Amino acid sequence: MTEMQRAFAVAYVENGHNATQAALTAGASENGVSQTAYKWLRLTDVKNLISQMEADAIAQAQEKAKKAMLTPEMAVLILTEIASNTNNKPSDRTSALKVYLDHFGAQANKDDGKDNMLETALTKASEVWDYATEDNPY
Repeated sequence: MTEMQRAFAVAYVENGHNATQAALTAGASENGVSQTAYKWLRLTDVKNLISQMEADAIAQAQEKAKKAMLTPEMAVLILTEIASNTNNKPSDRTSALKVYLDHFGAQANKDDGKDNMLETALTKASEVWDYATEDNPY
C-alpha cells in the first residue's frame, strides 16, 4: 500500500466515507479522481485498513460510552446528595427524592432485598422524603 492509499483510507474514514474527497485529501489528481477513489476502495490492503480503523473507532466509542454511563450506585449518590443538601431549593430536594423513590424504590422491590446498599439508601431517602414533604409539599 502506498502512502497516498494509506492517507486515502484515513481520510475516507474521517470524512464519513466520501471517497472522492478522501482521494483529493490524499493528494490524488483532480483529473480522474473518482476513478482513482473507486480503484483504491477495491484494494484489499485499503479495505483492510479501513475495516481496522472503523473497528478501532467503534471499540473506542464503546469504551467511552461505558465510562460515561451513569451506574445505579452513582445515581443513588447524586440523588441522595441533592435531596439531603439543605442549601438546595426544597422543590429540587423533593424532585430528587421523587425520582429516587420512583425508580430505585421499584428496583428495590424487584431485587427483593438483594442489594443491601440500595436498601439502606432507600430507607434513608424515605426518611428524608417524609421530613421534606412534611414542611414543603410539592
